[in-house]
Amino acid sequence: MLSNTATIIMGNNIYDWKIIETLAERHPYIVALLNNTKNYACTGVIIDHRSILTSGSCVHPEPLYAAVGSAIAGQRTNDNNIFKIAYTKAHEDYFFELGRNYNVTRMHSNIALVFTVKPVLLYFSESAILGNYFESELRDKKLSTTGYGELSNALTVLQHQRYRQVACTNPKWYYCICGVESSVVTTYDLYFGEGGPVFYGDEVIGISSFPSGLMRLKDDVRGMSQMKKWEPLKQVGVVGVPFEKGQKKYGVSIAPAAMRSAGLIEQLKEIDGLNVKDYGDIEIPACHENANVDNMACLSLVSACNKSLSSKVTQVLKDGRLAVTIGGDHSIGVGTVDGHFNVNEDMILIWVDAHADINTNKTSESGSVHGMPVALLVKELSDYWPYLPTMDWQVPKFSIKNLGYIGLRSVDHYERLAIEKYHVPTFAMEDIEDHGIAKSINHILHLLDPENKKPIHVSFDIDSLDALEAPSTGTSVRGGLTLREAIKLMEIIHSTGRLRALDLVEINPAIGNDSDRKRTIEAGLCILKAALGFSRRGTTPRGVSDLPVQTHHN
Repeated sequence: MLSNTATIIMGNNIYDWKIIETLAERHPYIVALLNNTKNYACTGVIIDHRSILTSGSCVHPEPLYAAVGSAIAGQRTNDNNIFKIAYTKAHEDYFFELGRNYNVTRMHSNIALVFTVKPVLLYFSESAILGNYFESELRDKKLSTTGYGELSNALTVLQHQRYRQVACTNPKWYYCICGVESSVVTTYDLYFGEGGPVFYGDEVIGISSFPSGLMRLKDDVRGMSQMKKWEPLKQVGVVGVPFEKGQKKYGVSIAPAAMRSAGLIEQLKEIDGLNVKDYGDIEIPACHENANVDNMACLSLVSACNKSLSSKVTQVLKDGRLAVTIGGDHSIGVGTVDGHFNVNEDMILIWVDAHADINTNKTSESGSVHGMPVALLVKELSDYWPYLPTMDWQVPKFSIKNLGYIGLRSVDHYERLAIEKYHVPTFAMEDIEDHGIAKSINHILHLLDPENKKPIHVSFDIDSLDALEAPSTGTSVRGGLTLREAIKLMEIIHSTGRLRALDLVEINPAIGNDSDRKRTIEAGLCILKAALGFSRRGTTPRGVSDLPVQTHHN
C-alpha cells in the first residue's frame, strides 16, 4: 500500500494531499530540516522513503538537509544521519475537520513536501530508534514519534512525549522519550517547532504551522476534505480552425483534419471520465472589406476568422466545457483569448512558444500577423497600433500583467523591449535549462496568480518543441522543449484544476516527409492528452476492482 500511494504522491495531483497526511499517520517519524549551516530550521514528518511532510513556510527559504539522530544548535551533526534535499513543493489552502466541535482552516501554502536524494526512511528500518523497553507496546499504535523537536534556542531534542521517558538507544540523544499521546488536539509547537505533527487523539492529522489554524465549533463530522473551488473540467469542446493566412506557408490549415484523422477525438474520449464534444471547424466568412495597413498581410481575413472563432470559444465555455482549439496558425490566438476573456475576465494566459508574438506592424520584420497576436490582445500596447480596419469588433481588454511566457528562444529586439518594459514573467529555454520545467511553470503560475484562483488559458505553439520532436512546423527553432518537458508542463497545468482553454497551433502536415508529419502530430496529441488528464502511469479498468479469475473447463 505504501509504495502504491507513494507513486501517487510523486505526481502533482491536487487530490493526493489527504493521502499524504494519511501516510503521516502510519509513519510518524519526526526529522529535523536543516539550513545551509546544518543547523535546525524546521521539523518534518517522514511519510515515504524520500518524502517528508512539513509546513509551507518551512520551504521559504528551502532547507538543504534532513537529519535523523541528534543535533545541538550551532554544532555539526553526524553526517551519516544527514540527507541532502532534492527539491520541495508547497500546497494551497484547504480545511480539515477533526471531529466533534472542531474544525481547522489551514492558510495559504501552509503545507509542503520535501523530497530527499537518498531514501531517509531506510535509516529507521535499519537502526533501533525507539526505546527498546516500550517498542513492543508501541508497535500497534499510530503515534510513536521519533526524531527532532526544538526544546529551546540552545538545544534540539529527540523523541519527546509527555508521559513516558525511557533510556536512549544513542547516548548523544537528549530527552529520549517515546509513547502514546492522548490529548484532543496538540500541535507540539513548543517541542517540535514549525513543521511538526498536529495530533488528534493518537492520530497525526496535520502539520504545525504559524499561525497553525483557526479553531471553531463544528458539528460532529470526522474526516478531512479540501476547500477547493477548482477541479479539472471533465467536459471538453473541440474546435477546429483551418486557417493559415496569418503566415505565408501552405499546409497549416489542414492540421485540424490531420489531427482528427490521427484519432484526436477517439483518444481524448479514452481518458477516464472525459466527455468530449466535437464542435467541428469554424466557418470563416468571406471578407470583402479591404484593410490596407502597412506591414500586416491579409488583415481582413485574419480579422474575419478571429471574430468567428471568438464567438465559438465563448459558446464552448458557456456550455460548461473546456475549450480546445486546433489551429491553424498562431494568429488565431486573438480569437481564442478574446472569446475566453468574454467569459472569464480574470483569466491568465500562458504563451508556450519559441517566439514571443508581441510585435506590432511597426516592429515586425515579416509582416505576418501570426507574430503579432499578443500585441493585438494586450491593452497596454493599444496606443502603439494605428487604426485597424475590420478589427473594430476586438477591443484590447486583456492586461499584459496576466501574461507569462514559456519556451522562448527566438525573440526580436522590440519584443524583448516590451517584455522587459512590462516585466512579463518569462522562462526562456536557458532559464528552463537552469531551473527545470516544473519550477519554471510553477513560478510563473505563482507570479500571475499567487492565490490560485484564476482560470488558465494555454496557447501552445508546436514550435516550442525542439525541431527534432516536431519537424512539421513553419518556423522551427533548434534547442526547444523536449516532448517529455512539454508533457510535464501540461500535466502540472492540468493538476491546478483551473485550465479552461487550450490552443494547439502551427502544426503543418505539408512540411517534411511522412515520418516528420507522424512525429509532429503524435507530439500534438500527447500534449493535448496531458493537458486533459491522461496519466502516464496508466489507469485501472473502469468499474473493475480485481483481476479476472481463471475458469477451468473439464
